[in-house]
Amino acid sequence: MLRNLAIKNYALIDQLEVGFGPGLNIITGETGAGKSIIIDALGLILGERAAAAAVRQGTDKAVVEGIFTVSGNRNVERLLRQNEIDAGEDLILRREVNAKGQGRAFINDTPATLALLKEAGELLVDLHGQHEHQSLLRVGTHLA
Repeated sequence: MLRNLAIKNYALIDQLEVGFGPGLNIITGETGAGKSIIIDALGLILGERAAAAAVRQGTDKAVVEGIFTVSGNRNVERLLRQNEIDAGEDLILRREVNAKGQGRAFINDTPATLALLKEAGELLVDLHGQHEHQSLLRVGTHLA
């Protein structure tokens, strides 16, 4: 479960921290309020591609960090063990993107590849938006 999302210097966001609770969490707001920017930032820590344009104008780098509660999630525990990453009750995914478009990814403060970040993200979050049905179309996720 996503517990906290911190965003710094991403698109129009100077600094933002959002906490999430158990159950259904909904982000609402008027057109132009920044909902899509928050979802795009979340996508970064889930392994989506980053662009230099995502870095807030006038800053050197954007940082997005998500804290997930993962105790009891055997799939995440297995992934961390296979990649020699320390596990605990929480999992921290962090992504940094500089103004040149170069980025770094971290899982629990351990450098990680984008592919590994994406694999972890797929075990943690399933985003559904208008005309997006991500896991619904992946046969491997149907039973889960």
